[in-house]
Amino acid sequence: MTRYRQVLAVPGMASLLGVSLLARTAITASGMALTMYVVLGLDMSYAAAGGAAAAMTTGLALGGPLLGRMIDRRGARIVLLITVVVQVACWLSFAVLPYTTLLAAA
Repeated sequence: MTRYRQVLAVPGMASLLGVSLLARTAITASGMALTMYVVLGLDMSYAAAGGAAAAMTTGLALGGPLLGRMIDRRGARIVLLITVVVQVACWLSFAVLPYTTLLAAA
C-alpha cells in the first residue's frame, strides 16, 4: 500500500493515470467496433474481423513513434487536431469501403 501512495505522491501522476486509462479504453472500444462492423455489417467471419483488428493494431504500433516525434516537433494541439480529423475520415469511410481496402485503411 505504501508503494501505491509513493506513486501518487508524484505531482500530476494521478491525472496522468486517469487520462491514460481513458485513452486505452477508447483504443479498445475502436477495436471492438471494427470487429462488430466486419462481422455484423459486412457479414464476414470473426477471422476476417481479427485480420482487420490486427491491421489496426499494427497501424497503432507503427504510428505511435511517428506521432510522438510529431508532437515533439509541432506540439500536441496540432497533432491532436490532425489525428482527430484522420480518425473521423477513416471511421466515416469504413461504411463504404470493401473489406480489402478497409484492411489498408485500418
